[in-house]
Amino acid sequence: MLARCWVSLALDSIYQEGVDAVYVLGQVQVDRSVGEPAHGSASTVFVVSNSSKEARSKSLGRWITGLLWLGIVLAAAALGLIGWGLHG
Repeated sequence: MLARCWVSLALDSIYQEGVDAVYVLGQVQVDRSVGEPAHGSASTVFVVSNSSKEARSKSLGRWITGLLWLGIVLAAAALGLIGWGLHG
């Protein structure tokens, strides 16, 4: 909770327009991964976003679905071109 307040105060002083909410997604760990803060951690490096974890997951799912469809279309085009090349 303290981290969320600190991030909110820091962002208010830097950027004040158009931010409805700030979500703290995690804390940067020693191995540069993102996770929950370690008990007694003195690190103040946080990963923040203007969308919730659920909204980011949903957006990523849409992105992956779009890439899947693009891959299918490109594979079909490649097969069509191979068939056309072998025919002619």
